[in-house]
Amino acid sequence: GNVIHYILEKEAAKLPEYISEQRMGVDIEIDGDLIHVHGKMDVYNKETEYIEDWKNTSASSMGYDKEDHRMQLNILYYILRKNGYTVKGLRDIYLFDRLDPTKSNMPGYPKKHYQVVEVEKMPLAEIKAHIIARVRKLRAEHLKPDKKLTLCTDEERWIRGSLFKLYTRKKGGRKGELQPFSSMAACSSDDMADLEDFIKKKELTAVDD
Repeated sequence: GNVIHYILEKEAAKLPEYISEQRMGVDIEIDGDLIHVHGKMDVYNKETEYIEDWKNTSASSMGYDKEDHRMQLNILYYILRKNGYTVKGLRDIYLFDRLDPTKSNMPGYPKKHYQVVEVEKMPLAEIKAHIIARVRKLRAEHLKPDKKLTLCTDEERWIRGSLFKLYTRKKGGRKGELQPFSSMAACSSDDMADLEDFIKKKELTAVDD
């Protein structure tokens, strides 16, 4: 991802119609305080008046919802509009290192090494309301002691499928899969204590998936 953005910034800088990798911000009054909301866009095309966001990801990920990506672009749209720019459209451009031929017939699976997705612009008032709601939520969490903090959901952590797995040890250092866990939220503190004790007794290893 960083390499893609480096190349993009260098190449786009050579073209007068592009503004690339530039950070902009806007002040929003929230509960009596002035909050500075800012973001860095990948590319703004001054001729087409489009914001483009380039993402290097796996082809399989295109089967999942991209709500967070859509909101990211819409917040950038809000910021640019408040800075005096005209924005006619939003566009996500996904790049894939490899394509799996065995998945080519799956619904939504990319046919090329890139895919352009047009993103619908939200009403500016709706974007502002989303920003204010997020700031209020973060402020409320900031006032809580660590042990009372609300755990992020799997969706907020971009977790899909197994979160982690337990493996038995085999000869030669190989691992045999024992148990997948789909969500940390499903494990209480007692469950985790029992799990840690079980790992110690059975000499198992917890490995990030």
